[in-house]
Amino acid sequence: MRLVPILVLALSVAACDKSTSKNGPSPEAPAAPGAKPAADPVTKDKAAEPVAKAADPAAKAAEPAVKAPEPPKPVTQTGVLDLEMQEVEGGYQVITPRVTLKFPAKPTVQRQDAKTPFGDTIPGAVAVVESGNRFSGLIYIPIPKELPYDVPKGLKGARDGMLGMFEGKYEAKDEKVKLGPFTANHVIADGSRAGHAFHVEAWIAYDPAGHTVYGVMSLRTPDDLEGIAELPAAFTLRADAKVAETEPGDVGAVKSLLPSKAGKAGNTKAVAKPTSPKPAPTPTGDDPF
Repeated sequence: MRLVPILVLALSVAACDKSTSKNGPSPEAPAAPGAKPAADPVTKDKAAEPVAKAADPAAKAAEPAVKAPEPPKPVTQTGVLDLEMQEVEGGYQVITPRVTLKFPAKPTVQRQDAKTPFGDTIPGAVAVVESGNRFSGLIYIPIPKELPYDVPKGLKGARDGMLGMFEGKYEAKDEKVKLGPFTANHVIADGSRAGHAFHVEAWIAYDPAGHTVYGVMSLRTPDDLEGIAELPAAFTLRADAKVAETEPGDVGAVKSLLPSKAGKAGNTKAVAKPTSPKPAPTPTGDDPF
C-alpha cells in the first residue's frame, strides 16, 4: 500500500473535525512573511515519478564495453617442405598450398619421404599430435609434376603402409567417402601391436589439381573412439584454391583402389588388387574416383 494516499486521507479527516467547531469553519491561518506555500503532496508525488523512472547515467556508464576481436596470429614456417602453421581459436592449423587441417593442440611436423610405385623417392611430410595412446595426423605428399605417378598403386601403397603397423592379422574395410572436396578411401582397421589392441582410421585422397596425396589418420584403443568421426571436418580446401581445375589425364586412375566388397584382411589382402599398372600416363582428367 502506498504511503501518499494514506497521508492524504488522514489530512482530510483532520480538516472535517475542524469544520465542526461552534463558530463554523475556521479560517486558514495566514502564512508567515516570506514562507513558501505548502506543496501539494499529491502533486509532488506525481512530479517525482518521472525522476524515479529516469535511467541512472552512472549505471549506464558502468556497462562493460564490447571487446574487440583479437587480430589473427601470424602464420609461421615449419621448416618442413612448404608447410606452414598458425595458432587459431581452439588449436592450431597446418597449412599446405591448397588445404588446411586443424589440430586441437600444436602438432609436431616432420619430414617423411615416400616411395613411388617405380621406386623413386619423393619428399613428404607428416604433422602429428600424440597424447597417451591417442595419435592423429596429416600425411602430405606433394608429387613433383614432372615425376610419373601411378595414382591407384600409390594410394594403395599408402594404405598398406599405414596398416603395416599391425603385427600379424588385422580386420580392415574400405569405403568411398569425401575428404574436403576430394573423393577419398576411408580405411577402418583393427589389429594389435606389442600385445595391445588398436583401432585405426584413415582418409586417403589424391588432389589432381595439386598433384598431391593427402592422408588424415587416427590411432586409438578400441575403447577410446570418441571424436574420430569429426576428423575429416577439420580438413578444408583453402579459399584461394580451386578444385575444378584438374589436370587432363588422371581420370579413372584410382577407380581400382576401392574394393567391390569389404571384408576380412590379413596384412595386405584387405582390398582387391589393382589391375597391372601400365607405365604412368601424363596426369590428366578429373577427380580420379
